[in-house]
Amino acid sequence: MLQDGRAPAEAREQFDRAARQGHPVASFNLAVFNRDGIAMKRNISEAIRLFRLAAETPNVRQGQAHYELARILETGDGVALIGGDVYGRSELASHYPAGAGGLAKDEAEAMRLSTLAARRGGAYAQAELKRLGRTS
Repeated sequence: MLQDGRAPAEAREQFDRAARQGHPVASFNLAVFNRDGIAMKRNISEAIRLFRLAAETPNVRQGQAHYELARILETGDGVALIGGDVYGRSELASHYPAGAGGLAKDEAEAMRLSTLAARRGGAYAQAELKRLGRTS
């Protein structure tokens, strides 16, 4: 049983319906189910797709989605602690310049994410932008 009393399979079905309708928090929750194999076979590629959807849309889980996506790409196993928006964006940005973790090489996306993190006070992102001769 989940905290709200639903069986995992019922919750997965509800998250799936809501995610297909474009709800980013449902996409995040369904990504966790896919990553961890809750009420379904574990599917990391689907978890990545869903975390990306949740990370691209402003919502209460957006920062966590960035972080979870970065951790999956870094570790390959999806085991991660929940982090914050600034750290998550910095982590995800660090994978784009070399195309690490299965991402396509994309320096523009790395710069975009680093700039967003730096503007929110991310010291690592600020240092990285300074190293590259750019400012936030």
